[in-house]
Amino acid sequence: MPKLIGAAAVILDSEGKVLLVKHSYGKNNWDLPGGKAEEDESAQETAKREVHEEVGLKVSNALDHERQHLFHTVGPRQ
Repeated sequence: MPKLIGAAAVILDSEGKVLLVKHSYGKNNWDLPGGKAEEDESAQETAKREVHEEVGLKVSNALDHERQHLFHTVGPRQ
C-alpha cells in the first residue's frame, strides 16, 4: 500500500498577507491551498498542483541557500 501524503502551500503577497482558500466542506472552511498527493507525487509537486487547481496560480521555486528555506513565487495561470 502506498504511503499517503498531503501538502499545503504558504503564499504571501507583497504586504505579507497569507493566501487562504475557502472550502465548502469541513469544520474550518478557510485553509491554506493544498491537498492529497497523487501516486508517486512529491509533497512539493502536490502543493504546486493544488495551488494551480484551487486558485489558478502557477508556482515556481526559489531556494534561499543561506537560510535553507524554500520560497515560492506565483504568477497568473498560463
